[in-house]
Formats: sequence, structure tokens, C-alpha cells
Amino acid sequence: MNSLAKLTDIFKACTKFLVSEKIALLFIFTHLFVAVILGRFYILAPDEIGYLNTFNNLYGGRFEYPQTVSGWITSPTYLLRIIFLPAEILKIVGISDILSLRLCTIMYSLFAFRLMQLEIRRSNSSKKIEWLFLFFFLIPTVLLWSSIGLRESFIYLSLALILCGLRKSEKHQSNVSLLMMFIGSFLLLCTKFYLWGCIALATLLIFFLLIIKKNYYPGLRSLFNLGGSLIALPMLIFFSTAPSHAVNFVKDAVSINRVQNAADRSGDSISSVTQSEQDGI
Repeated sequence: MNSLAKLTDIFKACTKFLVSEKIALLFIFTHLFVAVILGRFYILAPDEIGYLNTFNNLYGGRFEYPQTVSGWITSPTYLLRIIFLPAEILKIVGISDILSLRLCTIMYSLFAFRLMQLEIRRSNSSKKIEWLFLFFFLIPTVLLWSSIGLRESFIYLSLALILCGLRKSEKHQSNVSLLMMFIGSFLLLCTKFYLWGCIALATLLIFFLLIIKKNYYPGLRSLFNLGGSLIALPMLIFFSTAPSHAVNFVKDAVSINRVQNAADRSGDSISSVTQSEQDGI
């Protein structure tokens, strides 16, 4: 009887969880469906082939900089090996390379969605807000980008970490909130550096306006910590650890005479890497 009662309690708990988390479950099922049904059909996102090649050559040491064949060109190798470790484990246990890569990116998309969903709940917003947020991820293009092996999932996660970290800092700045902002900022810098640049410029502009108005709320130390987490520390680590071709690519893209390159997609602009840079690789 005790065993039956325990099983009943477990079943009730599982049922309660499924009912309460139906939005997250719908997110998972829709993304898994897209990832599986596409198979090796790349016509909707030809860039995915380059990202798959990067993943397949990331471990094993055959290439020092496998990211140069995809949009991950500005990302340090060690960072890619960390974030794609779950995909590599799935690949080792027998799952195909493309599905392993997509499952990994879906996991990061889910992290981003879950962070924002929980933040919506903490703000005591209506359940309709959660459904509207899910609807954003079900827009066909967003659903595709967050289900396949591109960088968009990491952009979503970066922005979610930054926004949630800022939200937590608004209430009480802690090491957790600063760590969230640092991880989100560094990941965004390594993923889409010009998006990071927009956030950095906006942050500096806010600091400038606060100084002009002599409004140091919530305090100079808090502002210093915020600037360090969002701008200074990520930039310092990136330029001190990223390979030379990645640093040169960023510098070249934001140079005065080629500033238009900052709006190019790295997956397409990979061809702009000079032959001398490739030889150095």
C-alpha cells in the first residue's frame, strides 16, 4: 500500500508539473519537431552547413581554428568547446552530428525562454504575457532560427541573461546578477560583436547622462560594477584570449573606412578574411 501511495503521489506531482508547465513543454515539442523533421535539409538555412563543419572539427585537434569556416569566426575556440560540449556528448553516444548540434542549440533557446518566463512570473504578470512570449518563439523565422545549429539561440540566451541580470540588479545588486550580466555580455560579444557594441554604447550613454545630471542612483559603486560586468571585463577577456584573426576581423569590421561591414552577417562575410590571415591560422 505504501508503494502504491508513493506511485500515486509521483503521478500527481508529474501531472501537476505538466499542467503548470504546458507553455514550456509546448516550446520544447515545437522546436524538437522542427529540428527532427528538417533532417539534413539545409535550403532554409544554408549557413548551417558551415556551423556543422565547425562543430565536427571542434574536438580532436585536427584544426586549430575550425570556427573560420562559419559565422563563429570571432569566437575563441575554448568558448565553443565549452558551449558545444553537450552536443559532442550526444554525438559520442550515437546521435547524428546535425541532430546533436540542433538539440544543443534548442537547449540554449530553452534556457533563454525559461529565464524570461520565470522573470515574467516574478513580476506577477498575467498568464497571457507568457503565452505572448511563447508566440514570439513560434513565429516561423524565429522558430527556425532557434531550432537549428545557427547562432541565434546564443543571442537569445545572451540577451536573456543581460536583461534578467539588470532586473535583479534593479532590486538588489548581487554577485549572481553581475555574473549573469557578465556571461551574457561576453557570450554576445563572441557571437555578434556589433550587437554587443550597441549595448555597450547605450550603457555608456546612460552613464554619461547620469553623470551630467549628477544622479548616481543606485550609487557610484553599483554603476562601476555594472560597467565592469557589461563592458570592461568582457572586452578585456575577449581581446586577451581571442585568436588574432578574430581580433583583426572585429577591428576591420568597425574601422572607419569599412564601418559598413559591421552590418554584414559573419556567415557571409567570412570570405572577407584575407588570405594572409588564413595562412597565419
